[in-house]
Amino acid sequence: GLTSFSADQPFRVASVSKMFAAVALVRLIPDRLDQDISPILGFDLRHPAFPDRPITTRMILSHTSGLRNGDSYPVPFSHALSEAFRPDGRHFDSGSWFGPPNHAPGDWFTYADVNFALAAQMVERLTGERFDLHVRRVLFAPGGLDIGYNWSGVSARRRARAAAGLRRENGAWQAQVDESPPAFPQIALYRGDDP
Repeated sequence: GLTSFSADQPFRVASVSKMFAAVALVRLIPDRLDQDISPILGFDLRHPAFPDRPITTRMILSHTSGLRNGDSYPVPFSHALSEAFRPDGRHFDSGSWFGPPNHAPGDWFTYADVNFALAAQMVERLTGERFDLHVRRVLFAPGGLDIGYNWSGVSARRRARAAAGLRRENGAWQAQVDESPPAFPQIALYRGDDP
């Protein structure tokens, strides 16, 4: 059964992880926040309605990129993220990854998780390391933090104290994530459908 939560238990939090992703990326390119991210990503990332307007690191980190979570978000791990942004990509989803043509990149705030998938890909391309391992090495481990992305790098001792993320449904608390965290050293993988 579900038990009460205490302050010394690890607990999955979602969007606070974006702060660490931002720090990891910004420390790699502190003087290039307003430059086109396409060269780092390895593909041209442009809003179809604004092909001459580059999308920058500052835009993806501030949710002003003009991007949205497309219909097939998240892109399956076995597929390239670029396939969501290219008209010939199998996850282009009729352009659902892009905001309306009156929301130019840099001019309009709309929250989209995919911005941070792009940030993670940029970290990987800049460092040659898997994103979660890089963040653990440069941010978490130096601070003595026994934390990670989807349990990556979190010790077996810490996992044993994990608290489930709960939601109240039909008058009862129901586990949403981490009712049974993966055994150390496995990580929790959340994949989109893999057609």
